[in-house]
Amino acid sequence: MSTTRYAASNADPDASPERYLASASLRGPVPLSIICRVSSVLPAAQREAMIWLSGFARLRELTGESLAAELRMPGDEVREALTNPACDRELFFIRVSEQRARFDEELARQRRPGEQSCFSLVPAFDDALCQIADTSIARKIGNAVSMCSTKPQIIEIIGKTRIGKSIAGRRQFLANLHRAAWLNCPKHGTERDFLTGLAGCLGMSFGSAFKNSQIMPKIGACFGRNRVNLLFIDEGQRLLPVETRAEPRRLETVRDLWEQSGISVVILSTPQMSAGLAELMDENPRWAPGQWIGRRQVFDLPDMMTAEDLAAVAMHHAPDATPDAIEQLVLHAQASEGLCGAMVRAIERARFRTAGGPLTLDAVRDAQRLNERNEAAGKVVALSRPPVRRKGSARQRYGKTG
Repeated sequence: MSTTRYAASNADPDASPERYLASASLRGPVPLSIICRVSSVLPAAQREAMIWLSGFARLRELTGESLAAELRMPGDEVREALTNPACDRELFFIRVSEQRARFDEELARQRRPGEQSCFSLVPAFDDALCQIADTSIARKIGNAVSMCSTKPQIIEIIGKTRIGKSIAGRRQFLANLHRAAWLNCPKHGTERDFLTGLAGCLGMSFGSAFKNSQIMPKIGACFGRNRVNLLFIDEGQRLLPVETRAEPRRLETVRDLWEQSGISVVILSTPQMSAGLAELMDENPRWAPGQWIGRRQVFDLPDMMTAEDLAAVAMHHAPDATPDAIEQLVLHAQASEGLCGAMVRAIERARFRTAGGPLTLDAVRDAQRLNERNEAAGKVVALSRPPVRRKGSARQRYGKTG
């Protein structure tokens, strides 16, 4: 039985190529659990710099060697600074401060449409590393995060899809990278799936030999007042169990983190979460809903974006558009229940058709017409398919109903 080994510098690449997956050059940075433990004895500014660097490395998917290259330092010195409480970190913190200053400048910059940031973060967060449209929804999410700064809170932000709540939440996360973690809640599955996702957002991974009872203490060691004290959870409706009579273990895990570690939790979810909680209370008599409902703060977002907000989003995505094109985009978005998803898709298609030229009213109308025609064609195809016939149970097939 072969094992994955560290590869020697002069090893034959064709002999056992899978062993290079364990090469030191491919190892990730130091896990956040170790960084939090080491930084707990350091001053607040240095502690925040180390936690920020851990989040920065995850967002850029950097290995240990590539992180050292970003800091222009030898890899062993970077690793020692992150793991040895007694080492000299003067140069290390100077280089981290330089990276943070560049990052903050990028966060405050107004970026052109289609332009990537100079850091090239993972796609979901790269679009948020800039100034975003100034809407009432973005301001409300900012107020919710500010509320977490004074006292640990559980905050539910409830709103429909495609109104800009996720990108506003991601930008708040990037602005608080020195103390925050971001979890895209896994789809409905086992408790292990949720713990694996929670560990992954902290830069940790566990093999199949670890039990859930062993994973949770390691996750909890990353959270605390002087550690990561703010957790964002996107797709929060997935915290609810599929079976309404089952124990809501994901909710209870989040509540335990808030109660035992003293952290704030910001949950971004759709209205399905409110409906699911109501159904859970009706059909699960063994769950005490007051444990959750009595401790949360709810921020309900409007069902429909205002014309001013839609215009701000349109001008953010198409600053070169003519005024009549902006007005057409706003009217189209209002016709689609005030959601900005259709408007953004129309801008992307119009920009493609104009080959980078300014967006005119005619180009926007053509793009909207094409999008509507494609959506109508998709509905026709879906309706023309024959219905799926599902086989009944054995009792139904043989006529046994009693």
